[in-house]
Amino acid sequence: MTRPSRKTDERGSALLLALMVLVILSAGGLLFIMQAETEVSHAVRDRDRRQVLQVAMSGVDLAVGWFNNPDASTNPTVPTAADLIRDLRRGDPDFDGSFLIDAPSNGVADYYYGGRASGFRRLFDKPYRGENRNTFWGTEDEPDVLLQDDPTVPGEYLDQVNDLLNPGGDPSLGRVRIEEIRIYGPPVDDALEARYGIATVQVTAVKEQFVDHRMVTTRRTVRVILQELPFPIPVGTLESEGFVDESGNFGAHWGGTRTEGELDPSKVPIAFPRISSSNDGWEDFSPDAPDLDLTTAGTQNLLTQMIDTAKGGWGGAEDPWSLFEANGQLIFPIPNSQPHPFPYDYHAVKGLDDDQSMIFQYQDYSFPEVDYDAWKAIAQMPLPNMRYFSFAGWDSSDALYQEDGVGPTYTFQQWINLNLEATGTEPAVFFFDTMNGQNPQNGGPGILVPDERISSGDIISANGEFFTAGFIYLNADVLKTSGLSSKGSDIMINPPSEPFLDEGIDLDGSGVVGDTAEEVVTIGNGVWDFDLDGDGVSDGERYVEVFGSAAWLDFESKHQFADGDLPHGGADPRLLATYPHEPFLNIAWPDDQGIVDGELYRVDFDWELSDARPLGRDMNQDGTNDNTSSLWDLHGGEVLLERCNLQGVFYTEGGYDGSGNMVVHGSMFFRSGFEATGSPSIWFNPDIMRGNFPFPEWNFPRVYVSQMDTDL
Repeated sequence: MTRPSRKTDERGSALLLALMVLVILSAGGLLFIMQAETEVSHAVRDRDRRQVLQVAMSGVDLAVGWFNNPDASTNPTVPTAADLIRDLRRGDPDFDGSFLIDAPSNGVADYYYGGRASGFRRLFDKPYRGENRNTFWGTEDEPDVLLQDDPTVPGEYLDQVNDLLNPGGDPSLGRVRIEEIRIYGPPVDDALEARYGIATVQVTAVKEQFVDHRMVTTRRTVRVILQELPFPIPVGTLESEGFVDESGNFGAHWGGTRTEGELDPSKVPIAFPRISSSNDGWEDFSPDAPDLDLTTAGTQNLLTQMIDTAKGGWGGAEDPWSLFEANGQLIFPIPNSQPHPFPYDYHAVKGLDDDQSMIFQYQDYSFPEVDYDAWKAIAQMPLPNMRYFSFAGWDSSDALYQEDGVGPTYTFQQWINLNLEATGTEPAVFFFDTMNGQNPQNGGPGILVPDERISSGDIISANGEFFTAGFIYLNADVLKTSGLSSKGSDIMINPPSEPFLDEGIDLDGSGVVGDTAEEVVTIGNGVWDFDLDGDGVSDGERYVEVFGSAAWLDFESKHQFADGDLPHGGADPRLLATYPHEPFLNIAWPDDQGIVDGELYRVDFDWELSDARPLGRDMNQDGTNDNTSSLWDLHGGEVLLERCNLQGVFYTEGGYDGSGNMVVHGSMFFRSGFEATGSPSIWFNPDIMRGNFPFPEWNFPRVYVSQMDTDL
């Protein structure tokens, strides 16, 4: 019997081994593929999350931009009221646990409308506090403002924004989009009744795509808290904590001088009579105001004196808005020690030309606190045109500074001159630190630079001119100026609003002002109220919207009167059956407009049909610049300010001791006093007082992000 060999018994084992190896390799390959697919999936998911986060952060940047520039004419990304959902808003501004603001119940009266820093309401505009309608009080679930991307509504605001996110059609971006933007109140402490910021901006972005026949959604949310940059809000042209000496030929125009100390108002312009030191503390110029002297049988009504130069011999005002206010004593020949030593004297030989009723003493003005530590920190933030300068020694008698403590050194005057390309040509926040980099306020150890100067002899710009713009914070003991005649830049500027009496109007035709809730709102609200369409609702808040409309033009045509005639025959304009309105002074600007050598041509008050003057502004956003009207004007007729050296706000911890001819458009703050011996002139910019600063065309912010959270 033949036995099988061992070799024959092992036949087929190699195949089995090969199969086993193949199975193992296949399993390993499959595992590898699965692992690779998992890693790819993770990578795609990570990519999607990053993409969606970046889109959400882009949405935050978009919304923050609305706050920094709420002017739709220069920032086309600002949404309109029609784009927004505002009827969800509920808030608790009195911190009592109940919703005083309740738009779902109360309707449009409780909507968010925006601030009036520009003179009229504008979404996302300053001020961000005060009235409920311009303050963000909503909650996350009941926001002040909501923007949503509704897939069923094509062409809405967020559709247009989302189309811009992927203009090249990158497939990897797919359907990534901003889903919603919520804006509501900042964090609050109810116990302390404190708000920590001005608003919360919350943006949610989403990416939707089909994977393996199923919809996969990636969603991310970014929330930021906004703070306002604490620019000082001026109430006048020149403000100080110390003695103000306006001797020489100095002029503070269009807004007046205020100080906590003593005041020498040596140069008093022909202005307009006042009864108080508030900016709107005018004497009664209503057409129906009582006679100043009962023996004159109706010829001494104040408005009559103003519009008829034959009565009192008045040739018009040099500066209708002039005002001088001191907490201390007036260093000036005064007849008595009263807070208002010169009430308007209608018996004076020249009447209005001799008036000094705009001078006040023993008042309660407070110099603003401009915090050193806060502004030093802000100037070093990575924000556009925030510029910080540290003291870097001396060059002869001139202090030198370095930007952020590094790089080349220049003087104060050289750093701020926008005509010197080496140091920058854009308006900015300029913060010049103390010599030792420490706080000098409230007895702190900071050491002020002994003095700084702006002088014609030190100008090194290519065109030989000196001009600066922005917010300048200087830590020097004294600012000195000299020369500067013909060394500035010509700019076009607007005088302040025409004066009006904020006394409310009769909306229901009862012959009484203030007998309805709607009428009470029109009293002392800071708005020139008028009823354009007879619907019983003031159109004051809609001033810009209706400016230049057919109804406006009809109103204007009925508010033009012959030279010397009292408007409406002396009737109270608040009680008119048609177009009731608050009393105002219509300023008739002369033909030859301009400010030359620090002087403005005198203006008169009249209501006759006269040539309108260019405003240099598009009031109603119709693409065309408008003119002044025979009705109340928010801005005066545009004028040329020649050889301007500084535009904006200047603040120093020290004082001023200067000569020469420096020209400023804006406001100046000198903590320790002011002494002018030359012919400097400061022309007030009322936009700054209203909070419309920095100006939208300047590339530095109004707000900044103080806190950011993601993936809520």
